[in-house]
Amino acid sequence: TKKRGADDAARSAPTPAPKRARTQGGEAAATWACGLRIQGKPGDPTPSGQPLTTKIFVAKANSVQKNQQEQLARIKKGELSVDYALSCMRDGGPLRRNWGAAADAAVRQHIDALCKFLREIKEQARAGTYA
Repeated sequence: TKKRGADDAARSAPTPAPKRARTQGGEAAATWACGLRIQGKPGDPTPSGQPLTTKIFVAKANSVQKNQQEQLARIKKGELSVDYALSCMRDGGPLRRNWGAAADAAVRQHIDALCKFLREIKEQARAGTYA
């Protein structure tokens, strides 16, 4: 019979989890810029305590300007992130599929205008020039 020695005890002891590297500036700095929520995905917490939903707060019947205003208001409140909205509106994304953008040039232009608007405010926020 083999006696259990220090080597066996060391092998059976749980190993600590590796430490995660921190991003420079912390997660809050990466998520928010100039008071705008840049990053986030459904399920992440919002300032109100409710998790982010899958809504991107646009309606096909609304004008581009109305949709831009609604999205910007939700981004400022932290209820929507710029990155998530852009991912939903990408080519082949769920909004383009649901709105039938492949067959309708006006719908494509509407979504493209929303994407352009979101990219511009994202760039301004990251540069620190968004007011």
